[in-house]
Amino acid sequence: MSNRLIDRIGALTGVVYVVLAVLGNDVLGPGSPDSFASSQAIGAWWRTHPPGTYEWSMAFVELLALLCFPVFVVVLAWRLREADRRSWLPWLVLVMGSLSACVKLASGAPMFALAWRAGSSGVSDELATALVDMNGAAFVLTWALDAVMLAAAARVILATSCLPRWTGWFAAVTAPLVLATVPLAMSAPPTFLLALIWIVAVSITMAIRVPAPARSAPLAAA
Repeated sequence: MSNRLIDRIGALTGVVYVVLAVLGNDVLGPGSPDSFASSQAIGAWWRTHPPGTYEWSMAFVELLALLCFPVFVVVLAWRLREADRRSWLPWLVLVMGSLSACVKLASGAPMFALAWRAGSSGVSDELATALVDMNGAAFVLTWALDAVMLAAAARVILATSCLPRWTGWFAAVTAPLVLATVPLAMSAPPTFLLALIWIVAVSITMAIRVPAPARSAPLAAA
């Protein structure tokens, strides 16, 4: 397998992340109530809906999505570092993206515990609501981390044109919008969808624009 093919596969993990996350959680998900529902509704749903093979399969799809995200972050940071070796901003992209990936993975623990105990009378309304809210709060916290990642990526892209400049402007506009909606998560518009669109666009762009391998200089004639 050539290095260029490996680079393309790594770049496309951003698309895979978004597609699998949307499929596993929204399109094909079990439809469990979220933090907007009442505690009675949340508790009643989990007491009467023990997960089966299909539900665990969708959870595995979400896990695969979350494992793809840090790969995309590493590829993105590497591309930005190749274009800008004198700035610390590519490292900021790597750190913020990695932290976001860690929080995303950790947010699955409360839902796994809830699914493990679902279908039993021991799942009270208060416990189920607390675990669901922990998952939702962790998801909102990733918005702030993703916003910083996008802002740093925007600065490098606009300064070096290592990716199309419109992706830099897209990130520059999206970053403050996503950050501003963190304290208003319950009522603000879903600006995090703009970040997902940016990830898909940049992932495809990096897969298309794979840097050519460096060629060694010819030996000087004696």
